[in-house]
Formats: sequence, C-alpha cells, structure tokens
Amino acid sequence: MMENRYGEKGKAVRMEVVVYSGKEGRSSQGCPIAKWVIRRASEEEKLLCLVRQRAGHCCQNAVLVILILAWEGIPRTVADRLYQELTQTLCKFGSPTSRRCALNEDRTCACQGLDPDTCGASFSFGCSWSMYFNGCKFARSKVPRKFRLQGDCPSEEEKLESNLQNLATDLAPVYKKLAPEAFQNQVEQERLGPDCRLGLSEGRPFSGVTACMDFCAHAHRDTHNMSNGSTVVCTLTKEDNRAVRSVPEDEQLHVLPLYKISDTDEFGCQEGQWAKVETGALQVLSAFPREVRMLPEPVKSGRRRKLEAKKTPIDRKHGNPAKMRNQTNQSSNHGTVPRPGVEAPSLQPALSVPSYGYLGFPGNQSVTPLLKNNTVDPTIHSYSSEFAEQKMIVNHRLGTPVHAHPHEVHDCPYTYKEEVSDVLVTPGQLSASKPEQIAAKTPEALRSNKRPSEASRFQRTQAVKENHGDPAEVTKAPKTSGEVWSDSEHNFLDEDIGGVAVAPSHGSILIECARRELHATTPIRKPNRNHPTRISLVFYQHKSLNEPSHGLALWEAKMAERAREREETNQLGRTVGGVAQERGPVSPARLKAKRAKTDGSKVRVDKKEELFPGEREVLQIPTRRALAVSRDRVFTVSSYALTQVTGPYNRWV
Repeated sequence: MMENRYGEKGKAVRMEVVVYSGKEGRSSQGCPIAKWVIRRASEEEKLLCLVRQRAGHCCQNAVLVILILAWEGIPRTVADRLYQELTQTLCKFGSPTSRRCALNEDRTCACQGLDPDTCGASFSFGCSWSMYFNGCKFARSKVPRKFRLQGDCPSEEEKLESNLQNLATDLAPVYKKLAPEAFQNQVEQERLGPDCRLGLSEGRPFSGVTACMDFCAHAHRDTHNMSNGSTVVCTLTKEDNRAVRSVPEDEQLHVLPLYKISDTDEFGCQEGQWAKVETGALQVLSAFPREVRMLPEPVKSGRRRKLEAKKTPIDRKHGNPAKMRNQTNQSSNHGTVPRPGVEAPSLQPALSVPSYGYLGFPGNQSVTPLLKNNTVDPTIHSYSSEFAEQKMIVNHRLGTPVHAHPHEVHDCPYTYKEEVSDVLVTPGQLSASKPEQIAAKTPEALRSNKRPSEASRFQRTQAVKENHGDPAEVTKAPKTSGEVWSDSEHNFLDEDIGGVAVAPSHGSILIECARRELHATTPIRKPNRNHPTRISLVFYQHKSLNEPSHGLALWEAKMAERAREREETNQLGRTVGGVAQERGPVSPARLKAKRAKTDGSKVRVDKKEELFPGEREVLQIPTRRALAVSRDRVFTVSSYALTQVTGPYNRWV
C-alpha cells in the first residue's frame, strides 16, 4: 500500500515493525529517553513506515501504520533558507509559548536549559482551540494577528507569515499523497472556516503551526487536535547534521515511549533485523547518558502565578498578615522581660523560609511548637537552667545576639521547636562548642529525664548532619540547580519498557496521529536557540475551528443573548412581588431568593399564628424539631438476600 502511494518500490520504502508494550520509557526524573534509534540506511531509502500488529485481529485492518517519515520532504535549498530566516526572526522578535510538556510531572527538570537567553523554546502561530470560546482563540478579534511577534514590527511578521504560509502550501500535497484519508478528514470543513486555515491554495488541512527550537517535549498527546486527523512535522537541523549516515555530537530524537522494537524484520526474519543493526540503520542503545539538570524549586504554574500577582497589591496595601501576627505575638504581655544584657535565645534560622518547604526539604508548615496554650512540659524545667548556661556560653563565645522565635510562648525563659531540621548552628558555634553542647539542644535530650551520654549526643549530631547536611554548609550554600549525569540504567534492565526513536533528517517530513499516540522529543545536551540543533515545525488542526471569521458572529450573538438575559433579570429584580426594589443589577440566584422570601412570608406568618405559646417553645428544641420520632427499638430492613463474597464477584446464597 505504501509503495503504491509513494510511487516507488524496493529499497525506497522501508518498514519497521514495533510492538506496543504499554510501559513508558523515561528517566528517573520523568524525562524522555531512547532505547532504539532508527536512522536512514542510505540515500536510496526515501520513506520509513513504523507499523504494529493489532492484538487479536486477523482482518485487513490488523496492521496499523503509526508513523510515516519522508526523508526528503522539502527541497534542500528551501530547508536551508528556512533555517536561517526562522532562526533570525524568532530569536529577535519571537514570543515563547508556555507549554505543559516543557516540564516533567514534578515541574523540576531543566531540560530546556538554564540560561533564559539560549534555552529551548516553542513559538505558536495561526489559529488554535480555546476552552473559553470552545472555538478559535481569535473569536473576539476583528483584525487577528495570526503571526504576532514582540513589539511593532509588521515587516518581520509579513516575512514570517510568508515563510510559514508557503511551507504549509508545499506540505499539503505530500500529506495528501502519503495519508489521503487523514488529509480528507482535515479539509472536509475547509469551506466553513476558511479564516482558520493555513496555506495559499485550495486543500488546506492545517490551522496552526508551532516552531520548536531546541525544545524538549516531554511525553504527551495532543488532545486538542481534531479527531481522525494527523500532525505533520517538518525538521530543520544544524549544519553538522545534514549528511546521510553521519551521527552528530548532539541531536534530538523523536520518541514513541510506549513501543519497543520487534525481534524480527517486516518479513519475520531475525537475521534481517541483525543486518540492520550491523549497518547502522538500527541502533540498539545500552545506556542513554544525559546531563540531568534540575531546578532548585518547582516551576509555578500559570494559575498560581496569577493568584500570587493578585495577592501582591493587597499585601502592599494592608501589610503582610503573617508579619503583623508575629509582631502581635512578640508584643503580647504574656512574655517575660529579658534581663539586661541577656537577650532571649532562639533556634529560628536567619534564613528565609519559602512557602513550599525549607531549603528543598519537605515543608514545615505542620510543625507545632513544643510549648503552647501557656503550658510548659514538666520535663523541660529540669534542664532549663542547664540549657540557659549552655546558651550563655555559646552566645558569649560568638558575641552575637539571638532573637526569639515569633511563635514562642514566653511562660518559660526558653522555648524550643519539635523539628530537628530547624536547629541550625552557625560556623562559629561548630568551632567553639563541643558536640555534647550541640546535641543538648535537640528535643530528645530535652524530653529525657536523664542526662544523655556523650556517645548518644554525638550520634544525634551526626544524624542531623547526614539527613540535612552540615548546618554550617547549609547556611553558606545558596539555592542552585543540580547537574548530574544519568544513564537511565533501569530502563535497559527491563526489555518491556518502550523507547523507539527516529532521527529526522534535514528537510524531512514526519506524519503521525499525535492525538492518539504518546510521543516526546529528547533533550538537547547544550540547547542554544540562537543556533539551534533542531527546529521542528509542527503543523496541526485543532478541533471546533469551522466558523467563518474565527467565530466572531457566533461570539457577538452569544454576548447579545447574555446582555438580554441580564436586562431581563434587572427588570424583574426591580419589581418583585409588586414591590419596588433597589436599582442595579440583580443576579439570578439573588432574584430567586427574593421571590421565595416574598411569596413565603405570608404563609409563615399564618402558621405561627395557629401555634400556641407552649408549642412554640417545644419547637425551639432541636431534637423536637426533627421529622423522626425517637424510639427505643431497632428495626432491621433488608430488601435483598444476604450476599457472600466468594471471589472477585458476589454470589447469592
């Protein structure tokens, strides 16, 4: 079938059989990896198809083509020119698009790079589906800018639009030739929504395009794409990755994480599969070494950033509630007045504690002080004087004042927190104090009725250092991103874990059903969008983009209907029950409550007049107002026969 569509036979069309495993191949941080890499065997190879056998099927649709890769999709000169012009335009004037697939599930990876000026980025153009309109995002725009760039640069926007519109026009015939059914599904509603299409001639299957420059896309599905359609990806690579059968130092692979390579070739022969491995057409990896770049803290979602932006002006106007509460606690008259020359000790660190946790450790919001509600643990009285002496010695050696914890209750001269991780010691304390003096500050030593032995105190000090690091080093070390090397060995120990990847070449065209197939792209070792290793131009068509003028008439009709309903609500709200009400907009819920109150007021008054004074007092008791009457007997009602669990199902007995 694919030979007939492409028009050539023999070595020009290559088939690779893959097996669906269902186990996603990814690193321990949740980032994409590859276990098998399919490369172009020779210049004679023109087309690559990945096929899989449907389990339990023996019909004509038992074999599915899940990916088509045309190695020579567009002319070489066009690909070279697009690489240069798109790099210059997008790096200077492009506005990066925030995408969820840019991060792992924990939102802590830095696969795009750490430098904001050179990190990988994606730029979206054209029309896309919006959940707010259930249609095109330009539904309210009378003059939409589908190729918008930063600033006011109409010449650059026209240049970018010309490049992408011409490329969409060139890709449409190739798409129609290799995947005619998907192409027909995407052009079926073209006449209904011509403004939401890319291309200069009839037969326009795409509505938008995303330009990814050294952008690592974590495993995802394009759920906003239209049903029964496909995604077309045009690849542009750097100069050192444009020769056939040359493996560059750095490259980006397109991965199908849920598939593994078959043991046999398309003819069912194992020898043929090993021949591909020997020639380099199929590369079997034993490790996937990558420098894992982790962020010091999780990236905040867009919703969280908006909420914090809304709270910021309130805090500036009314002050920080937490700070005001701390000042109130410190100024309360429950505390004791410190002696002259001696300030109250504290175990509160001098570092700022973020809201999500403490220096990367688990959050400490649930920590409760040992002393609260003006009560003192009796086990602390015996060691309070001893602890005071130790603190005075340490403070005398350091010569630095220590401030009280804002959450302390000052019934006792000294209070403590339960969590050992909050006990921080300065470098001077570690050098000037003995191990037993440091260990005596731990809650275990404070709760015990005996003086702990020197060995146990030293062990506790070492445990604090092992779990949370040396406190002196913690105070010095700033929050930095971690960079470690990982080979993702656990993926290669299990042969059922997927990770089939293809290495797209310069000017190639990749076709896949991105709505159904889980796909990803591997991270670049040294991303630099100013001179990108790979530019992928992803053409797609989103759902519900079949309205003229981007759905502007539909949106105006919807707004007119809402205005009419609002006016009717206001008119009814001013005259409820024949009584004039206050002017102004009235919500439907409030209007309904007013109607119920007006209509039921007379009924409630009549019922109260029928009751005697004694009955009124009885009805005020909550138990007497219940609908059920209390009894001293128990009734068991069972409308079904008793059941007995005998396995993974229930059986009547």
